[in-house]
Amino acid sequence: MNRTLGRSSYLLLTGMWMLLLVGINTIPLEDHEAYVLQTTEQMRQSDDWIVPVFNNALRLEKPPLNYWATGLISALDPFHERVQIWHGRLVSLLAALLMLWATARTGALFYGPSVGMLAASLLMGMQGFIHLSHNARPDFLYSCLGLLQILAWTEAWHAQDRSLRQWVGSLSGWLAAGLAVLSKGPQLPGMILLGFLIFLARQKQWQRVRSILRPLSGSLLLLIIVLPWWTILNHRLHAMGADVSESQLSGSLLLDVASWWEVLKVYYLYTLFALTLPVGTLLLWLLPQLKQLNDNTDRFGELMLIGMGTILVAFTLGGQYRKHYIIALLPITALLLARLLSRCSPPTIRPRLKPLVYVPAIAAGLACFAFIAWKGCYPALLGLPIGGVLVLTLLKRELGTLEHPQQAVIIPLLPWIVYTAILTIGIDTTLPLSGKRAEIQELANHINERLEPNGEFVEWQSATPTLPFLIHRDIPWFSDPKAFVQYFQAHRSEAPFFAILPHSELPRLRRSFDLELRYVEDDPEDFEQPPVIVQLFAVRPSPERATEDTTPANRQQVPTLRVGFTSRLPNR
Repeated sequence: MNRTLGRSSYLLLTGMWMLLLVGINTIPLEDHEAYVLQTTEQMRQSDDWIVPVFNNALRLEKPPLNYWATGLISALDPFHERVQIWHGRLVSLLAALLMLWATARTGALFYGPSVGMLAASLLMGMQGFIHLSHNARPDFLYSCLGLLQILAWTEAWHAQDRSLRQWVGSLSGWLAAGLAVLSKGPQLPGMILLGFLIFLARQKQWQRVRSILRPLSGSLLLLIIVLPWWTILNHRLHAMGADVSESQLSGSLLLDVASWWEVLKVYYLYTLFALTLPVGTLLLWLLPQLKQLNDNTDRFGELMLIGMGTILVAFTLGGQYRKHYIIALLPITALLLARLLSRCSPPTIRPRLKPLVYVPAIAAGLACFAFIAWKGCYPALLGLPIGGVLVLTLLKRELGTLEHPQQAVIIPLLPWIVYTAILTIGIDTTLPLSGKRAEIQELANHINERLEPNGEFVEWQSATPTLPFLIHRDIPWFSDPKAFVQYFQAHRSEAPFFAILPHSELPRLRRSFDLELRYVEDDPEDFEQPPVIVQLFAVRPSPERATEDTTPANRQQVPTLRVGFTSRLPNR
């Protein structure tokens, strides 16, 4: 049996991936994305790509690879001077494309091309893969590199000892591990290494460790990748009087240990299943046949299960519970699920019952696009039907080239899985268009369009990470009244001085400052504390002299603008 995929298969996967581009610039910005984007922008402005800075403060939470990748895409964009939202998200989406290719290639290598294509299609149909790939945070790049580490070492294990292919696979795994450390840290690469050693011990293949993993040369390669930045960073921080041991880069999160109650909740098991939906429901169909489908000779499947189990146990015992930590398990789940599906008996549907399948599918498609139109997401409304038809046409042509003993199962499944993926992309890229994230972007648009462009901004008793990126300036955060007053007095100039604060803090601020209200959130249901913007003029001499009248008699009152996501600002 042919164990490789043709160029047409990779072209089809690329076409499927391009459907993900629909939401690259329309989904409202999330807080952790803003950390990446604004840090990259400040590194670009200062031309300092070693020390991360966010909002005029050191950002020593993550290594710099994601910043560098975002900065590279920004530098290649000839139309924008500043970093854009899609620059950061494209890093994650390119990592998603690599995941699709790697999943299909590995499935083809061990199980045949049709299983490889089925696995990649299943991956595209997982809402966790779709949703998390539209995020600029480093987790998708990190997980992609972890997956490449697993698959490269798997190829080294599969290859003949001391062959060129094994040497390339081994060092490629270490290269991916080094880049993963440089993107978020050593946790995932370390778990993968542990899982691989457990598998080799279980297979009684300890003598192959040197030829498969090449621990000395591989570790040296990893250090060559990681140490230069780490050494220069420590030298620079020492000169600045900062201490990396007090930051997240020191590995402080690794010291957290879960309680027994947290362990018993098996968070990562049900989260993994939730991330695989809707195609994960196929597992429920396979459960009755699981014993018959088990293949005791499938060593690759055993390796994947051990790797998955090691990662799940390690993260469960740790004190940090985040769904994006297990992105790397989605391709592994897709490979294992595709293997099980390829071995099961094909379902039989009587001709008279086929309308019961097609009618709900058509209704779901119409409902999906009606929802997209209702939300006003016109790029998705236009792009998904056109792209979906092209992808399904390419898929129909590709199905004729696939060979597998169980074609009766795989061939009918593929179009349905791709169709499900298209609908899932449509829903996922449309749902976040409302809510707090969208309201914050509306607030930023108000600042950029209606307030003085040279104004000074601060936040009082709140911290909104997306605002510094969206309004293109640093916004100091204050919670101490004395420090706030001192900052105002030191930075007061001819330029207007604005404060952004929760509505509940407005009476407190009125007791300390002469101010005017410049923005009130008019649609506050998405906020626990709706934001307001005030313009500060002077510090009151004493709290006792404060009055409820916030407008000095000798100054004309600026009318309050009431705006929200559904209401529009009047033109000047």
